[in-house]
Amino acid sequence: MSRGAPSIPALREEARAWLLRMSSGQAGPEDERALEAWLARSEEHRRQFAEVHRLWSELDQVPESTWLDAGPPAVRWRFRWLPHALAASLAVVLLAGGLAWRELAGTGQASSQWQYVTRTAELRPIVLEDGSAIELGPRSRMQVAFAPDQRRVLLQDGEAYFDVVRDADRSFLIDVGVGTVRVLGTAFNIHRNGNQITVAVARGEVSVSRGSHQVSLTAGQRLKLSQSELYRLEDLPSVEIATWRDGRRVFRDSPLADLVADLNRYSRKPVVIADTRLAGMRVTGAFDNFADVPAVLETIELSLPARVTQTPERVLLRAR
Repeated sequence: MSRGAPSIPALREEARAWLLRMSSGQAGPEDERALEAWLARSEEHRRQFAEVHRLWSELDQVPESTWLDAGPPAVRWRFRWLPHALAASLAVVLLAGGLAWRELAGTGQASSQWQYVTRTAELRPIVLEDGSAIELGPRSRMQVAFAPDQRRVLLQDGEAYFDVVRDADRSFLIDVGVGTVRVLGTAFNIHRNGNQITVAVARGEVSVSRGSHQVSLTAGQRLKLSQSELYRLEDLPSVEIATWRDGRRVFRDSPLADLVADLNRYSRKPVVIADTRLAGMRVTGAFDNFADVPAVLETIELSLPARVTQTPERVLLRAR
């Protein structure tokens, strides 16, 4: 290390400070540029940032409502995702640091790995190295690993529309926690909210496996599975598949809790059902601009026995 260069512990502290700053929700474009400049200073800068990010990613497996200890006991931080603008450079950082995603690579050695994260109300188009296209929905997290014999994706949370290039020599597998989606070449949508999974096929065929059970879906079919439900297969009009890509959301006899979970991917302020009587209430309807959160809340208030209350920190839904 050259004279005057910061020590490894000092760099680790700087990296932690950068991660806290970028995940605070207050960072802007200037902060992103400053972080990129900090990462460009040396390989050690990138390595320390990657290591800190890896540790925080492991903590991210704890439910989002859980408060996490990080640093002095008197200070409690809540984990938030990094801005998506850093996703590409962060993927390079992770690769440069030699971090392996074992859950994605399986028993083979992954030749290429990426991580993608989107922010509130953000849609992100992605083209993988094999030509497969993905559109990642708001507040979604996804990891991708390519090996010579397979292509693997871990959809950790959120929603994604896949248009997969056929490759008979390399299967395309998507881990959704409670099951695995296998495809060759097809187009389909996956929605994940915790351990509640919905798969809808727009073109071709996919198979969904869970333990020893496996079911195939063709175009115009939707499958729902969860921790408590093996699966439920139903027909779905093709015009309703992945409507979120055009800003629309369609709900058919869905619990209000599911609608609110999706709305929170667009809302800058958390929307909370403060009355358990509302959570299971069934809703049916279509929203042409689901990103217009005030309009959606107004519709909920007009259509359901619900009252919307705004506080500085959140939006509360209470029965009336």
